[in-house]
Amino acid sequence: MRRQEKQPKSKQAIALPSDLFDFMCYVHEMIETKDESATIESDDLLQCERAYAGLIEEGGVQYGFSYFPEKGIRHIWEFDLDVVDIANITEGSKTNLILWGCQDSNCRCMFSDPDDSCFHCDYVDDDA
Repeated sequence: MRRQEKQPKSKQAIALPSDLFDFMCYVHEMIETKDESATIESDDLLQCERAYAGLIEEGGVQYGFSYFPEKGIRHIWEFDLDVVDIANITEGSKTNLILWGCQDSNCRCMFSDPDDSCFHCDYVDDDA
């Protein structure tokens, strides 16, 4: 059985990778055109090859993102952005994300909040 043992996270400024920037441009376009995929509450209606996102709460302005920074690996970035942050990214005035990462250098998972849980680092398997 797995049990949670939260590990501290470290705050990091991460340069926005080009494929994530392209995805942000797509999300911004869907928001601006009021596409149904951007106006319905979901966690994955907006998708590309290595990322997915969705509106956190119908009528809200926050979007939850999941991004896989490298193809074929387990590491994931999970973060929230509001419509202003998304617009600032597409306009080029915001080029970094402030995220919280696991202290295990092999993990490379990133989160919006230092209290978020990492599936790989914040849980341990109890011996039977």
